[in-house]
Formats: sequence, C-alpha cells, structure tokens
Amino acid sequence: AGGAALGLFALAALREVRALAGPHAAGWTAPIALFGIGAAIGASFLAERRRRVPPAAAAALASLLLLVLVIAGGAGTAAMLLFLLSVFAAGAWVGARAGEEERGRSAEGARDAGASLPSALLGASAAFFAGSRLIVPAFGAAGVSLAAALLFAILAAVAIGEGRRRTADAGHEADAGNGGNAGSAGSPAGPVSIAVFVLALAALATGWGRLLDLLIGPTLRASGLYWTVLLFGGFVGAAAAGRAARSGRAGGYATLFLALHALLVLLSSAVAGELPYFFLSRIKGSVGDPGVLFRARLLIVALLVFPASVAAGAALRTLLAGGAPARSRTRPFAAAASAIALAGGAILAPRLLPAIGIRGAMLAGAALSVLVALRRVAGSGWPLRARLASFLPLVVLLAIAAASPPRWKPGLLNTAVYRYAGLHERIDKEGFLRTYAIVPAFYEEGSRTTVMVAGAGGSRLLAANGSVEMSDKEHLAVQVLLGRLPLLFRPGLERVFVAGSGAGITAGTLLAGGTAEVVTVEPEPARLEAMRHFARANREPWKDGRARFEIGEPRARLARSGESFDAIVCQPSAPWDRDAAHRATAEFFRTAASRLRPGGVLATSFPV
Repeated sequence: AGGAALGLFALAALREVRALAGPHAAGWTAPIALFGIGAAIGASFLAERRRRVPPAAAAALASLLLLVLVIAGGAGTAAMLLFLLSVFAAGAWVGARAGEEERGRSAEGARDAGASLPSALLGASAAFFAGSRLIVPAFGAAGVSLAAALLFAILAAVAIGEGRRRTADAGHEADAGNGGNAGSAGSPAGPVSIAVFVLALAALATGWGRLLDLLIGPTLRASGLYWTVLLFGGFVGAAAAGRAARSGRAGGYATLFLALHALLVLLSSAVAGELPYFFLSRIKGSVGDPGVLFRARLLIVALLVFPASVAAGAALRTLLAGGAPARSRTRPFAAAASAIALAGGAILAPRLLPAIGIRGAMLAGAALSVLVALRRVAGSGWPLRARLASFLPLVVLLAIAAASPPRWKPGLLNTAVYRYAGLHERIDKEGFLRTYAIVPAFYEEGSRTTVMVAGAGGSRLLAANGSVEMSDKEHLAVQVLLGRLPLLFRPGLERVFVAGSGAGITAGTLLAGGTAEVVTVEPEPARLEAMRHFARANREPWKDGRARFEIGEPRARLARSGESFDAIVCQPSAPWDRDAAHRATAEFFRTAASRLRPGGVLATSFPV
C-alpha cells in the first residue's frame, strides 16, 4: 500500500498540471518526482532505525500535506516543496512500519533487509497502471493526489487500530541472531556498490523511456504502461530472489543477477531495430482497435524491458540483503547513497543524453552493472580459481558493452508506427526496411525529444519522436498562417512571444511582416539546431537582430517573466503528447491571457 501511494505521487507529478507543479516548475516535475522517491528511500531507512517515529503520524502527515496541496490548487515552487514533504513523510511511514515488522521477526527473517522490496514494487506498478488508465483520464492529477491522500489516511487509521504491538526484545534477539555474517561472501553490498547500481538503473530508465517514446508514442498512458511493466518486473525478480537473499551465498547470487541483468540489457539494445515492424505486424488489419493497440504496446514494452527488470529486481534484493543485520550501520549510508544516485541520475541523464544517445544510456547502464559485479567478486573472499572463473565472463560483458558501436537506424526507429500504422498496412517487411533506410540530414536524441530532419519527395520534414511536425511543403501553410493571422488582427505588432520554435517559419513570417521583436522559447535545444536546415523557408530568423531564441519551457517563461506582449503564438503540438499536454490546458491559456497587452492576440493550432 505504501508503494502504491508513492507510485501515485510520482504519476501525479509526471502529469505536469497546476494541481502539483504550477507553471513555475513545468519541465522539472519528472526529475523532482524521482528525487522525492529517492528522499523517501532515505527517510524510510532513517525511520526504521529510530523507533520513536510513529507510523500513524507519518501517514497522517503525508495525507494532510497532499490535501493542502490539492485545495491550494498549486503555487509553483511552494506546491512542489509540499509534494516533496509529503513524499518524505510517506517514506518515513514505510520505514517506521518496516521497523516495527522487522523488530518483531525472528532472527532468520531479520537477515533480509530487502524483504519489503517486492510488495513495494508491486504496489507502485499497480498504482501506475490504474492511475494512468483510470484515475488520470477521469479525475486528472488532482484526482491522483486525492487518491494517494485517501490511501495514506486509511493506512494511518490502520496503524492506529493495530496499536503498538512491537517489543524491544525482538529487535535485540534479531541482532544477536545475526552477529556472524559480516565479511562473509554473503555480506551486504556497500553504499558505493548500491549507489552505482541505482545510478545504472536511472540511466537505463531514461534510455528505455526515450526509446519507447519512438516505438509506442510519448503519451502519458504509454509512460504509465512502461513504468508499470518496469516496476512489476522488479517485483517479480525481488520476490523470486527471496530465498537467495536469505542464504549465506547472497553475494554470489547478486553477482549472477548483475551479470544476467547486463546481458539482457545488451540483448534489448540489439533487438530494438526489429521492433518497429514487429509492432506494425501486431496491429495490421486492426489499426483503429484500441484493445489491439494496447496489447501491441504491452508486448513491445514487455519484450524490451521486462526480462532485464526482473534481473534488476533480483540483483537489488540480494545486494540490499546478503545476510545483513537488521540494523546494520551501513544501511543508512547505503540509503543516502541510493537517494543521491537516483536523484543525480534522474537529473543528469536527460542532460547527458544528447552526448551519449539513447543507446549510450543503455550501454552505460549495462557497463555499470558489470562494474558492480566485478567489485563484488573482487571483495568476495572466494578462492582464487572461483574469482578468476567469475572475472572472465564479466570482463567479456564489460568489453561488449564498451566496444559496441552504435547501430541505430534513425530512419527506421523514427517511423512513428504508433501514429502512422494505417499508411503501412499493406507493406511487407522488406519494403518497410527499404522505405525507411534513409540517412537523415539532421538527427539528434535531445534532452527531451528525438528530433530528425529528412528529405521526402523534394521537400524536407521535421519529425519529433518520429511524428512529423512540419514540412516545407505540405505543412507550410499552417506555419505561415500562425505568423500572418496576428498581423491581420493587429497590424504593427511590437513584441510577439512564440511558444516553440518549430522549423522557424512562424518567427521568420512575423519578422518579414515588420514585427519589432520576436521572442521564441523552445524547450528542446535540438529543434533550434534542426531549424537551420529550413533556411530557405524560414528566411534565417536567427540572423535577424529583432529575433531572440531562448531554451526553456514556454509556459514557465510566460508565468515568471512578468513581460507583456502584443501577440502570443503557439506552435502546433498534440495535446496528447506528454511533454506538450500542459500547454493545452485552461491554466496555460489564462497565463497567456494575463501576459497580453490590451487588444492583444493569441494564435494557436489544434489537430482535429
């Protein structure tokens, strides 16, 4: 139940609407959500060690803070701080409950420090599935927050009803029964090993997520499906590794699971290029059937993510346990290291992605897993022959991960079959591969979106996550009209704000119409680079002194700047796109209206 509540917290934050983040924090909610979960991990370990933390009070505090958050309607940074506090209180509840249960266990049960991991992962995966498919579409992010608040209120009532049944003697007996494990081959992993493995998981989560944006679409439901499968796979692995974690050979099992995890990640990277046509073959003849589409997406996510996530859950369970005393002094340090690694990976991975790419993030995750396994073998105390036998396959895996050249086929991965399946229903695999064996003029796996510029029939098109945003022929009219219509309604524009750069055609049209200043704010830097490939159509606005291009979130820029404009222009974007959905809300349009000068104009385009 605690895992389910934490999963609902993360899902609500990913929704990126006023109920949680507000315009000031737009674009940062996903890293902050993961940072909050990392803080919850740290809080749970600390609360487990301090017997004075009452579970009922922690759960009640989490529920109360969430209720205040929803009632207040969000206040930018203040709302996000409330969210972090509520998650921290939720983590304290999880730790306090785990502490009560662990101090009441037998000495044998107390050896497994990761015993609560399977149930927490199961609860979180169930929350992501139910939340993304049921609660968010019906009630929005506020509904998800209220559901989490209600869940913690129930947990607080249950904790009060159960009373204080723990005894201090049980904890001392558990400690006494576990005194001889330190330094054995089954000893728990140190903080550094756990932190490095968590960092590997953060890199993999980022890489897998971005790859699935290309394969099944960048929607909230697709993201919910991905996190459901990822967490459920971790649950299966952690549950299956229970006996291994409680054994005296947990260190050996951890090494095996780490190596298996790295191998499965490398395999998933190798087969990624086959998945677009495989996805198409699953939905041929039933393109308009939502059930068929859902099952095809589920199959793609399961093939790509599930096996490696099972191995990751088993590895994490055995790394956390390994015969550790219930209150080992290393556990708070491991918790803090895990929280820092998770937060750092969540924040840094998207920013490093343009340099290393999606496949690079996956290979980095595999390499880090192998390094942790090597460290476990080196400090295991095993006989020399056993260590050498373990080192060889691990070094081979590490060499494969490090030396694997990038084999992505950008044209193939950017087919956006999730959107254009109807165009390819009658094409066979050979024709499909031949059609999309193109070399793009520009391709970059950016910090938030994969951007590609390619030629098609004498024209150039701009695609984001495979979905065509514009071309300099077919979609040119929309881009030009967005720049012309404000001039028709209000001639002599002085200052215009453009939300999203697109191909730069709208900004170029506004400048050609005599606008004194055009401020364009684009959240994805790769689009600004791609814009230069449309110089003939956009008239090179970046060379005009009246134009200013900024990297940032347009909604946040409008909300915090306090500047006013004669016109605000919103580039075409799909409201179902996860990264653009918060710019198709009533809150965004109210913010935009507040920044317009008297008689100002807002121009936008909706796909209908």
